[in-house]
Amino acid sequence: MSSIGNEMTLEELNIKANVLLHENIETVLEFMHKLQIVYGIYASTKDIRHTVQKDFNAIKLKDVGLNHVIHKKHSALIPELTSSIKKRLKDL
Repeated sequence: MSSIGNEMTLEELNIKANVLLHENIETVLEFMHKLQIVYGIYASTKDIRHTVQKDFNAIKLKDVGLNHVIHKKHSALIPELTSSIKKRLKDL
C-alpha cells in the first residue's frame, strides 16, 4: 500500500508490486496490524517513523526533498513563512 504521491518514487526505485493507493497512513498501519496487507511504502516524519518502528520493521528507501513554493506576488510573506517553516522543520 502506498500513497498517490509516492508513485514516481516507486517507479524511480524500480519497485515492482501490485500497489494499492491509500492516503491515510493510520489506516495502512491498522491493515498491517490486522495482517490484511503485508507492507506499505510511505513518506514519513520522525513522529510517524517512531510510531511505525514500535510494531514494524522499517527501512529508509530514499531521502526526498520537500519544497514550499509561493507565487512572486506574495513575496512579502516570505520572511514570516520562512521563520515559521524553520521552526516547524525542527519537529519533523
